[in-house]
Amino acid sequence: MKAYIDFDIVAYRCAASCEPTKQKDFREPLDLAILRTDELLNRILVETEADEYVGWISGSENFRKLLYPLYKANRDSIRRPEYLQTVREFVVNEWGAKVTTGYEADDAIGIAYDGRGVICSIDKDFKQIPGRHYNFVTFQWDEVSDLQADRNFWSSLLIGDRSDNVPGIPGIGKAKAPLFLDRYDRGDWRSAVKDLYEQYDMDFDLNHDLLHILRDEEEWFNIENKLSKEQRTIFTEANGKGDQGDISGVDRA
Repeated sequence: MKAYIDFDIVAYRCAASCEPTKQKDFREPLDLAILRTDELLNRILVETEADEYVGWISGSENFRKLLYPLYKANRDSIRRPEYLQTVREFVVNEWGAKVTTGYEADDAIGIAYDGRGVICSIDKDFKQIPGRHYNFVTFQWDEVSDLQADRNFWSSLLIGDRSDNVPGIPGIGKAKAPLFLDRYDRGDWRSAVKDLYEQYDMDFDLNHDLLHILRDEEEWFNIENKLSKEQRTIFTEANGKGDQGDISGVDRA
């Protein structure tokens, strides 16, 4: 079994675990954040019975922010855990986490995943990818079919993603999205959702690119073609910072 690990989530949770809370009014030492990171990653490998793993952490450059500057802007005021950068560096240097350039860790996993391993994350966005999923917080296993994955994506496009500051169709939430899709055959979901976007004078193509996890290099190539030459240069410069890329950025919580 090969585990595909979302190192963004791992690093954030372990760094955040040391922050002051209502139960404790002090920040725990950095050593505990590192210890918890090791423990969590080892637990993931044991619980999934993985004999190999691969994983990514998001770099500072992200095409979604270039397409839509307000992407995740609602998180700008949220204070990041004190040890986050150190933990990010730890998973890169000690656990071999790969740093993405141009897209997020989600996309790197989506491109690499071949359906024969297991995606390890707590991020609901991954449910648009068919295959095996393991939530290492709830200890829940899920087998997502092609139909379920397709349904999950089009539902997300109807609902939007408040945590990423991506708006959805007004008045449609988790309850109404499935009901809307049920009115159409699966092959008509795209056109039905697109028509609804047009009724509300919303940008279907933009939200599609913001919410869709990349699945292959061709999709990434198509995204790059939507960017200006100057924007693509940003990614080239980031790649030039070394094999580890720029790990100063963080987007996931």
